[in-house]
Amino acid sequence: MTQEWRAAPDAERRVRIAVWPEREAVEHAELWRALETLFPVEFDGAAPAAGAARVCFGGEAAAHGTRQPVFHASAGPGVLLAAGEMRFATSAAVPEAFRGLRLRDPGCRCVGVLPVARRHAVLATCDGHPVWTARHDAPLVVASALPLPRLAPGEPLRLHFRPAAWAALLPLLHWLRQVSEPEWQGPPPRASFVIDDPNLRRTRYGALDFHELATAARRENFHAAVATIPLDLAQASDAAVRVFRDNREHLSLLAHGNNHTGNELAEQDAAACAGLARQALRRMERFAERTGLVVERVMAAPHGACSATMASALAVAGFAAALISAGSLARWNPELAAEAALGMSPGWTLGGLPVLHRQGLRYVRTQAALAHFLGQPVIFTAHHGDCDGGLERLREAARECNAAASVRWMSPSAMSQSNYLLRAEREEVEVRMYSGQARVPLSREVRAASVTVHGLGRVRIDADRSGVVPLCEGWLLMVSRTAASLELEVLPAAQPLAARARVSPWARARRAMCEARDRMYPLFAAERPQVLD
Repeated sequence: MTQEWRAAPDAERRVRIAVWPEREAVEHAELWRALETLFPVEFDGAAPAAGAARVCFGGEAAAHGTRQPVFHASAGPGVLLAAGEMRFATSAAVPEAFRGLRLRDPGCRCVGVLPVARRHAVLATCDGHPVWTARHDAPLVVASALPLPRLAPGEPLRLHFRPAAWAALLPLLHWLRQVSEPEWQGPPPRASFVIDDPNLRRTRYGALDFHELATAARRENFHAAVATIPLDLAQASDAAVRVFRDNREHLSLLAHGNNHTGNELAEQDAAACAGLARQALRRMERFAERTGLVVERVMAAPHGACSATMASALAVAGFAAALISAGSLARWNPELAAEAALGMSPGWTLGGLPVLHRQGLRYVRTQAALAHFLGQPVIFTAHHGDCDGGLERLREAARECNAAASVRWMSPSAMSQSNYLLRAEREEVEVRMYSGQARVPLSREVRAASVTVHGLGRVRIDADRSGVVPLCEGWLLMVSRTAASLELEVLPAAQPLAARARVSPWARARRAMCEARDRMYPLFAAERPQVLD
């Protein structure tokens, strides 16, 4: 496990950070509020002498001679940029996710002038201009020439830490992590492709050939999970099943809705949600009994549409996680849109169901670096049309992702189980779970554990005892201690509703038409003109 990101804020251990001059505490008030939900810190517009650390704008005068950690922020733009290309040093002072990389930030158009102070190392340049320096002898002093964003009221932090605009926040985020919680450990960089829609009636679905996918995954060292529709699982060819069964290390299956009707997972009625979740799970179980091939209990929500009611029903039914982008979560669940730090954690919870962020294939290397920095698994979503003319797009994306960090490719289910943070203190450990299951390695000396399940609650347990403890209303935590690990599993306190779902003729007809369209895709793809760069 690595030490490349932080845990959720702990109200008992907040680090006070003074902001100077005081007007910057007001002008960047929304930014400070958002960061306080992400880190265990408290920003204060007090005098520079106050606080355990400082953020100073416009020079070093206020921080001269200090013995406290300081972040020198740019007072404003001074140099216009042409390309916005960031080049990172190979120094260990650079976050591992960005070390040695060259990445472009389209939103980086101007920077301040940053003189390189004595004993400061240049960690990054932008179009050749030094923009990030640091002195790592005590105290930690960092300077950035990248103007910090001013958030509008209610604006989420993730809009300023995405492939289109990310560099301005990176130095501050890394400094806050070092100042507030440097001791937390998390999982290594993880990645997977998720290809929506294909079924296993044949070894080819539209432009995607399963044999070719398995061969490419072995040669390029990647994992591809096919998100298949449970309605389609009643029919599967032996040849297609064999491809997945013989390539379990590189290929896997997960659920993609249930019938794949329009926004079916956005349902709000609890009984209807329970019926849909149970029906999808029954279809997956029958398929496994018939073929010996498991469909992982992970839900890739079609079009990102999923309500909290449906997520709760999926969790109670036995699903381990869902794959939904942070933007889609906020769109379909307005109550989450107000969370300034949504999308900035290793994962999050909707209705008791762990959720992992997934994204497209547009800025692969930058997306991978940002996800690794945040401790998120890299989940690239694709469709069979992305395999038009072969799998070069996936191959190239795998190379780009592997170049960004030392990545472990795995199935979405394995990603979810590894999605936790750990901090050890003598005979006690703290665990922050962004998953429904976790196997935490422990030394024999550990006697107690504090476990926080994101979005559900926190309990302190005797690490030597196994059993079930209440976590919060409606949820339990099952604890099992082995010689070398602590196994944790979140369980619903109540049985799922005894509801059944019916399949309308329209659902079957709609799915048949969509499949016919997809299978005819290669016939029409050959007629499209080739676009040359």
